[in-house]
Amino acid sequence: MSSRVHLKKHDQNGISMSPTAGTLSGIVSFLFGGALKNNSRHAGFMIAELFKAHGVEFVFCLSGGHISPILVGSKSAGIKVIDVRHEVNAVFAADAVARVTGVPGVAIVTAGPGVTNTITAIKNAEMAESPLVLIGGSSPIMLKGQGALQDINQREVIEPIVKKCWSITTVRDILPSDNTNLFTQFSLHTQEINSDKRFIGNLGFGYRFLNSDQSMMFGANTFYDMDLEEKHKRVGLGFEGKASMIDLNYNLYQKATNVKVISGTNEQVLSGQEYNVSSQLPYMPWTIFNFQGYRMENELASQDVKGNIYSLEMALNPSLQFDIEKDVSSVDGQEDEWNYRLTFTHPPRNNKTSLLDGVVFQEAFVKKDMKDSLKGKVRRNNNLAVEIQGAITFTAK
Repeated sequence: MSSRVHLKKHDQNGISMSPTAGTLSGIVSFLFGGALKNNSRHAGFMIAELFKAHGVEFVFCLSGGHISPILVGSKSAGIKVIDVRHEVNAVFAADAVARVTGVPGVAIVTAGPGVTNTITAIKNAEMAESPLVLIGGSSPIMLKGQGALQDINQREVIEPIVKKCWSITTVRDILPSDNTNLFTQFSLHTQEINSDKRFIGNLGFGYRFLNSDQSMMFGANTFYDMDLEEKHKRVGLGFEGKASMIDLNYNLYQKATNVKVISGTNEQVLSGQEYNVSSQLPYMPWTIFNFQGYRMENELASQDVKGNIYSLEMALNPSLQFDIEKDVSSVDGQEDEWNYRLTFTHPPRNNKTSLLDGVVFQEAFVKKDMKDSLKGKVRRNNNLAVEIQGAITFTAK
């Protein structure tokens, strides 16, 4: 028997229902839809927001307990919920709206027979190449294959006649994932400290997201840095913002260990901070100018370690990059340092503007695809700043 609640009326005061063979949970969801809207945010509201984002104004349904949260969310979002007397008519109506308006038609039906009853209308929409979305309810995940109400393998019935078929098992699956990135980053490298080559490990976690028009990216991250041999430890906190014209980064480093005696000498990892500003040169987007400022807090010596780094990064082609860098340090007795690097990358970064695309462009700044920045490497100093008997071992970049 199908679990259904037939809608008779939709108005601003609520939904009038005539239950025929509905489950108690389905009825309660409808009766207390307003309370749900005010006090909780279930997946039905999120699905309705996706409808609104794609211009959907109507959804057609034959209601049931499996899908009632979506109907509550749709009504709350101002989408008109139109109830029919057979599931096939819901799909026929959604198909008609799609053909007339060009906006995807949406039909929502309950699990099991609610889904199988739509087959004729789905095939009709497929042959007409209509933009149609069918949402079918499902039995609880924990009760799959255990005789739950209307539990059948719906995908094997629907999949052969639709363009794409998904099974949504978590709320996270509903949310758009291409505008956010929850990531981890790990590196292992060597650093010379006190005339020894030591292995340094860096483990970080971060979150990035794009703004509504995807023109800017913002993010935050935290890292744990460790000298794997002598157990110097440091934690880091970073913030970043990126757009087509400018990239901004700020990193704060805090020591997590005190002075250690290593081979008869005192060693101590230092706390500090750094900031980076990057921008493409006007009319030459294949060249990036970088400015970095850094300061490490020296507890035993007379002055902190601080300075600025100026650099140009020139993408010669999708695989080759040439960098020129000048490190201006404020430490007494330390001369300015020039560095030159030629970097080969494989596979080529074909989405990056290079010299092969032209020397001078008509636009001052070329718009970047900020989606690529969601997965880029975090810009930070993975080397440890270590004080040894009052002297500093530090690589700014």
